[in-house]
Amino acid sequence: MPSMTPVRKRMIPLVRIAAVAALALLASACSTVPRPLYVPLGTASYGYTERPTGDVSYDVVYRAPLYSTFAYGRASRDRISEEQLAMAHDMALFRAADLALGRGMPAFRELRRDNDVHADVEDDPFYDSAFNRPFYDGRFYHPAPYVSPQRRTLIDTSVKIEIRLEPRIENGAYDANEVRRKILAAYPNVLPGGGAVGNP
Repeated sequence: MPSMTPVRKRMIPLVRIAAVAALALLASACSTVPRPLYVPLGTASYGYTERPTGDVSYDVVYRAPLYSTFAYGRASRDRISEEQLAMAHDMALFRAADLALGRGMPAFRELRRDNDVHADVEDDPFYDSAFNRPFYDGRFYHPAPYVSPQRRTLIDTSVKIEIRLEPRIENGAYDANEVRRKILAAYPNVLPGGGAVGNP
């Protein structure tokens, strides 16, 4: 009868390799945001929506893609939340620019901005079930070969702005064409066909 020792020696590295490969796959999934960013809310779990509040005024809301990270310390949460809010505000401004240009207005003014952030820390069931347990090689039980993060943070952010369309580009108003140009340059994945960009 052949010895089980060689089998046991081979199995541990294979389990470790599988664990590391799965971690790398999940990390890459968390490191890019969906594309395109500029979509109506409802066609995806993120996007823009607007509501007319007058003849030339609107409430514009942009909900950012849900951000998942294993960095759940307060400093990391605050940094990521600020970055997500900045992106959501840019997308709301992009929608405001499109509304202005669509109405034949060259500019708009931001009258008010409201930020909304929800950060939830939860157990990651995939890691718990896949890696955080001992394994049996047919003869002996072995401790878990890979200790992975067991908790993750889900950050949900949105920005609401109140805008008024303007017939002229005056002091304090946004130039709609300039807003579109700058945001398209800053975010390659705003519109369909753009490439993915990494999380900040």
